[in-house]
Amino acid sequence: MAIAHLVTQKVQEVHFTNKLTQQGQIQLTSSFTFNVNFSKDGKRCIARIYQSVKDKEESEQLFASVDMVGAFACENVETDEDKKQVHAQCYDQLFPYLQSVLQTLMQSSGIPGFTLRKAVMNPENVRVGTAPNQQGQQPPKKQFPIV
Repeated sequence: MAIAHLVTQKVQEVHFTNKLTQQGQIQLTSSFTFNVNFSKDGKRCIARIYQSVKDKEESEQLFASVDMVGAFACENVETDEDKKQVHAQCYDQLFPYLQSVLQTLMQSSGIPGFTLRKAVMNPENVRVGTAPNQQGQQPPKKQFPIV
Protein backbone atom coordinates (compact mmCIF):
# COMPACT_ATOMS: atom_id res chain seq x y z
CA MET A 1 0.00 0.00 0.00
CA ALA A 2 1.28 3.44 -0.93
CA ILE A 3 1.74 5.87 1.94
CA ALA A 4 2.55 9.59 2.16
CA HIS A 5 4.00 11.30 5.24
CA LEU A 6 3.87 15.08 5.56
CA VAL A 7 7.41 16.37 6.13
CA THR A 8 6.73 20.10 6.06
CA GLN A 9 4.18 22.63 4.87
CA LYS A 10 4.21 26.35 4.25
CA VAL A 11 1.92 29.12 3.15
CA GLN A 12 3.21 30.70 -0.04
CA GLU A 13 0.59 33.42 -0.57
CA VAL A 14 -2.39 34.89 1.24
CA HIS A 15 -4.82 37.44 -0.19
CA PHE A 16 -7.54 38.94 1.95
CA THR A 17 -10.18 41.66 1.65
CA ASN A 18 -12.86 42.43 4.23
CA LYS A 19 -15.01 45.43 3.36
CA LEU A 20 -18.19 44.18 4.99
CA THR A 21 -20.13 47.11 6.43
CA GLN A 22 -22.84 45.45 8.45
CA GLN A 23 -23.29 42.59 10.89
CA GLY A 24 -25.22 39.47 9.98
CA GLN A 25 -24.95 36.31 7.98
CA ILE A 26 -23.46 36.16 4.53
CA GLN A 27 -23.47 33.43 1.91
CA LEU A 28 -20.00 32.24 0.94
CA THR A 29 -18.78 30.35 -2.08
CA SER A 30 -15.51 28.46 -2.20
CA SER A 31 -13.29 26.84 -4.80
CA PHE A 32 -9.97 25.03 -4.74
CA THR A 33 -7.34 23.39 -6.88
CA PHE A 34 -5.04 20.62 -5.71
CA ASN A 35 -2.05 19.14 -7.53
CA VAL A 36 0.63 16.64 -6.59
CA ASN A 37 3.98 16.32 -8.38
CA PHE A 38 6.08 13.22 -7.74
CA SER A 39 9.84 12.84 -7.91
CA LYS A 40 11.08 10.42 -10.58
CA ASP A 41 11.87 7.76 -7.99
CA GLY A 42 8.43 8.12 -6.35
CA LYS A 43 9.91 8.63 -2.88
CA ARG A 44 8.95 12.29 -2.55
CA CYS A 45 6.19 14.55 -3.75
CA ILE A 46 5.12 18.16 -3.50
CA ALA A 47 1.43 18.94 -3.07
CA ARG A 48 -0.01 22.36 -3.76
CA ILE A 49 -3.44 23.57 -2.71
CA TYR A 50 -5.06 26.87 -3.57
CA GLN A 51 -8.34 27.67 -1.81
CA SER A 52 -10.45 30.78 -2.20
CA VAL A 53 -13.53 31.92 -0.32
CA LYS A 54 -15.70 34.88 -1.23
CA ASP A 55 -19.06 36.51 -0.61
CA LYS A 56 -21.52 34.89 -3.00
CA GLU A 57 -23.39 38.13 -3.65
CA GLU A 58 -20.58 40.71 -3.68
CA SER A 59 -17.15 39.12 -4.03
CA GLU A 60 -15.39 42.47 -3.67
CA GLN A 61 -16.76 42.78 -0.12
CA LEU A 62 -15.14 39.62 1.24
CA PHE A 63 -12.39 37.57 -0.38
CA ALA A 64 -9.75 35.27 1.08
CA SER A 65 -7.34 32.95 -0.65
CA VAL A 66 -4.47 30.80 0.52
CA ASP A 67 -1.82 29.13 -1.63
CA MET A 68 -0.04 26.40 0.35
CA VAL A 69 2.48 23.69 -0.43
CA GLY A 70 3.45 20.55 1.42
CA ALA A 71 6.46 18.28 1.02
CA PHE A 72 5.83 14.58 1.53
CA ALA A 73 7.95 11.45 1.91
CA CYS A 74 6.35 8.56 0.02
CA GLU A 75 6.56 4.80 0.36
CA ASN A 76 5.60 2.07 -2.11
CA VAL A 77 4.64 4.40 -4.97
CA GLU A 78 5.14 2.33 -8.09
CA THR A 79 1.97 2.58 -10.20
CA ASP A 80 -0.56 5.21 -11.20
CA GLU A 81 -3.00 3.63 -8.73
CA ASP A 82 -0.44 4.16 -5.96
CA LYS A 83 -0.11 7.80 -7.02
CA LYS A 84 -3.88 8.22 -6.80
CA GLN A 85 -3.88 6.89 -3.24
CA VAL A 86 -1.02 9.20 -2.25
CA HIS A 87 -2.78 12.15 -3.91
CA ALA A 88 -5.80 11.67 -1.64
CA GLN A 89 -3.58 11.15 1.43
CA CYS A 90 -1.67 14.36 0.70
CA TYR A 91 -4.92 16.32 0.54
CA ASP A 92 -6.16 14.78 3.80
CA GLN A 93 -2.91 15.71 5.58
CA LEU A 94 -2.49 19.22 4.13
CA PHE A 95 -6.11 20.38 4.42
CA PRO A 96 -6.15 20.91 8.24
CA TYR A 97 -3.27 23.40 7.94
CA LEU A 98 -5.06 25.31 5.19
CA GLN A 99 -8.30 25.26 7.17
CA SER A 100 -6.51 26.61 10.25
CA VAL A 101 -4.96 29.50 8.30
CA LEU A 102 -8.29 30.53 6.77
CA GLN A 103 -10.18 30.09 10.05
CA THR A 104 -7.67 32.24 11.96
CA LEU A 105 -7.70 34.89 9.25
CA MET A 106 -11.51 35.10 9.24
CA GLN A 107 -11.80 35.13 13.03
CA SER A 108 -9.10 37.82 13.33
CA SER A 109 -11.04 40.02 10.91
CA GLY A 110 -14.28 39.81 12.89
CA ILE A 111 -15.96 36.85 11.19
CA PRO A 112 -16.45 34.27 13.95
CA GLY A 113 -17.67 30.75 13.36
CA PHE A 114 -16.08 30.31 9.94
CA THR A 115 -15.56 26.66 9.03
CA LEU A 116 -14.18 25.44 5.74
CA ARG A 117 -15.60 22.14 4.54
CA LYS A 118 -13.18 19.50 3.41
CA ALA A 119 -13.73 18.14 -0.08
CA VAL A 120 -14.08 14.41 -0.50
CA MET A 121 -10.93 13.36 -2.35
CA ASN A 122 -11.81 10.09 -4.02
CA PRO A 123 -8.77 8.29 -5.54
CA GLU A 124 -10.96 7.01 -8.40
CA ASN A 125 -11.52 10.61 -9.55
CA VAL A 126 -7.84 11.59 -9.49
CA ARG A 127 -6.17 12.07 -12.86
CA VAL A 128 -2.54 11.01 -13.07
CA GLY A 129 -0.39 12.20 -15.94
CA THR A 130 1.53 15.08 -17.34
CA ALA A 131 0.87 18.50 -15.84
CA PRO A 132 -1.47 20.67 -17.99
CA ASN A 133 1.21 23.22 -18.92
CA GLN A 134 3.43 20.40 -20.20
CA GLN A 135 0.64 19.22 -22.53
CA GLY A 136 0.49 22.59 -24.26
CA GLN A 137 -2.48 23.82 -22.22
CA GLN A 138 -2.33 26.87 -20.02
CA PRO A 139 -2.93 26.31 -16.28
CA PRO A 140 -5.95 28.11 -14.81
CA LYS A 141 -5.21 31.70 -13.83
CA LYS A 142 -5.75 32.73 -10.22
CA GLN A 143 -8.21 35.51 -9.83
CA PHE A 144 -7.60 38.03 -7.11
CA PRO A 145 -9.74 41.06 -6.27
CA ILE A 146 -8.79 44.34 -7.84
CA VAL A 147 -7.80 46.75 -5.10
